[in-house]
Amino acid sequence: MNLDNLNKWLMLAANLGVIGGIILLAVELQQNNELLQSQARAARHDARTGVMRMRIENPIVGETISRFLNAEELLPQEMANMMAFVNFMLTGWEYLWSEYEAGLLDISELGIEGRREAWNNFPDEIKERWLEENGLYNPAFIVWMEENIINP
Repeated sequence: MNLDNLNKWLMLAANLGVIGGIILLAVELQQNNELLQSQARAARHDARTGVMRMRIENPIVGETISRFLNAEELLPQEMANMMAFVNFMLTGWEYLWSEYEAGLLDISELGIEGRREAWNNFPDEIKERWLEENGLYNPAFIVWMEENIINP
């Protein structure tokens, strides 16, 4: 009889240990999820501030971007640099779009109106080059760009 009672207590303790382990696992998963969300927010912040950082860190780039946005004539090398800059910027847009597609961003966080305005301010040469070079991007992103930014 004593051995039977001891077995029951040991089984109860083991079951409580399993329940405690499951609770601990759930807490760890929640913390991991919060950490992943924090890392995603940090990545979005980096994507959004990358252009500003580039302009601050390299005044020549900032001047070229200003001339570009004011539709001033650029030298061929400057135009090539601007195309690289635009590809850099569009890659950031594509990243944010992929976060939206994955359900990690709300549509309001994409800043569609601001992106549409930026696109409309691009010189025609850049827009034409986008059409030539858009094979660099996810085909679904290209469709999204066409429907929401270029020809809404």
